[in-house]
Amino acid sequence: MSLKIKIGLLLLISIMVTGVSAQENSNNKDEYDRIGLTVYFFTYGSNYKKAIAKAVNTVSLPDRFDDNNLEIKTITIPSSWNINTDQYESISKEGGNDRIKVTEDFFTENAIGKKIIAKCYNYDPEKGFDLSTLFKRAEYNASDEEIKVASSSKRGMAQIRDYGHQLVNNSYVVVIDLQDITKETQREEYTYRISYKAQTGIYLYKVDFNEQKINDFFNYWVYDDDTDEVKQKKLAEFKSKYTVPIKYVHSDINSREAEGSSYGNPKNSNLDKNIVDDKAFSNLISDSYRKMLETLAKDLEVFQIETKVINSDPIQSKIGKKEDLKTDDKYFVYEYVWKDKSQSLVTKRRAVIRTKEVADNRNDNRSATSSFYTTYGGKVKEGMMIREKRDFGIAISGCYENKGLGGGNLQVRYRLGKNISIPAFYLLFEGGLSYEDYSDLNYTEDNYLSNFKKDTLSFTRFGIGLGKGFQFLHNFEFTPYVILGFNSSSKDDLNDYTYNTLYYKCGAAIGLNILQNLQLFGRVNYYGFGDVTVRNSNNDKVEDMGGEKWKDEFPDQEGAYFGFGLQFEF
Repeated sequence: MSLKIKIGLLLLISIMVTGVSAQENSNNKDEYDRIGLTVYFFTYGSNYKKAIAKAVNTVSLPDRFDDNNLEIKTITIPSSWNINTDQYESISKEGGNDRIKVTEDFFTENAIGKKIIAKCYNYDPEKGFDLSTLFKRAEYNASDEEIKVASSSKRGMAQIRDYGHQLVNNSYVVVIDLQDITKETQREEYTYRISYKAQTGIYLYKVDFNEQKINDFFNYWVYDDDTDEVKQKKLAEFKSKYTVPIKYVHSDINSREAEGSSYGNPKNSNLDKNIVDDKAFSNLISDSYRKMLETLAKDLEVFQIETKVINSDPIQSKIGKKEDLKTDDKYFVYEYVWKDKSQSLVTKRRAVIRTKEVADNRNDNRSATSSFYTTYGGKVKEGMMIREKRDFGIAISGCYENKGLGGGNLQVRYRLGKNISIPAFYLLFEGGLSYEDYSDLNYTEDNYLSNFKKDTLSFTRFGIGLGKGFQFLHNFEFTPYVILGFNSSSKDDLNDYTYNTLYYKCGAAIGLNILQNLQLFGRVNYYGFGDVTVRNSNNDKVEDMGGEKWKDEFPDQEGAYFGFGLQFEF
């Protein structure tokens, strides 16, 4: 394939993928355009400087990003700046502790912007530039249909600057600040656990490959018919004169805690706090990468996947593993609406969806589609836009159950879809406090109630379980679940004893999502109990007591009950 045909193919792919054709709105994209990312780490001249420089080479970016990493991946700043992140707010730029300025100076002094552009255009100091890297990236970012159409095109060199602007100008640089790194060692039964922890700060910059820089860049492009004199002059001037600025965009100076750990034989483990354990430290760097990307995708739209709905029943879109899509990932659905008053298109949120099945759209499966299910809003139509909306997949609910082992109930629900690829599958943790009035019962009977003087007893419980949600009618969810737990009474008045048992709880909830993250629900539960165990004030088991059926000692707690509550998800 000739150079001109390759260029034409690349240009047409770029136009279709990035939506710059006259027929389409620039935001109305069929495919997600990946970001080119370059990652650096601050080092403070401590014993972790070499460890960071070594570990960063063991971590790679997810498929959703183009890898623009360069050979050097660390920026050294004064060791005196290595302070706790809660002191960041008090740092004075006048005092010289300005990480942003130090980073910008590093970019300028080392011509990082130019090096990123050179990598994108596969720069060779002896030969100049070529399009092989950009061709692979554009082809990977396109669908099968776009490749077939583009392969028949013979567009020329004239539009290559538009292509470079659309693809290369989507390049960003992230600097990760690992603050206050600590090492911990913990002996377990047959091994040692070594772990590192650090608070992560994030600084985001954008490569400013603007129109003027594009014009300047193509003055240095080496063509086949250039003479050796012209070629050498272009290469020399590119090296000595050409610059590309990198501009500050965003920072999160006190982001999230990163952690990495490893296990090993005590004889082979690096237990000394001054000796770095390579595996554990590499896992720390890997976790800081993951936390950084999660934070950027949560806070900034440019890092959020946005694409078009191509089918409404079932809801489908052309994103998948290539974009690092996971089961139960959350997306907002938008529709473009024309406003006569402003004579412009505006977006209106129509629904909220989550991933149901993730397609493998890597390599030759570019047209593979992932499916989604609706959790809130109206009907999703073909052509609507979906945008990634990162959340933690955690919901907290409060509920009051009418009687028995009911009372107040607090439940935490975590979506396991990212881990086991089953949508709306939940890990449940619950705690509860209930009060039971036994004034109508005969306390003289031979049971443990006779050890209490008061009529109303309190019970606390903690449990863990699993649940599976089934969505219907857009805003409703039916969730059966089972929970196993531990229930304990308040201390009695005779011996300061507590009475305990294991319990199981089977039930189902029907919820109505009244907001995209707020659910009103009703539950029906059945409680069953094991035998009584008795413990004294020191929490020691009383051996000569217990063994009775809980329902015989504390009546009216076993059985079916209902409750209502609210759930908030974030």
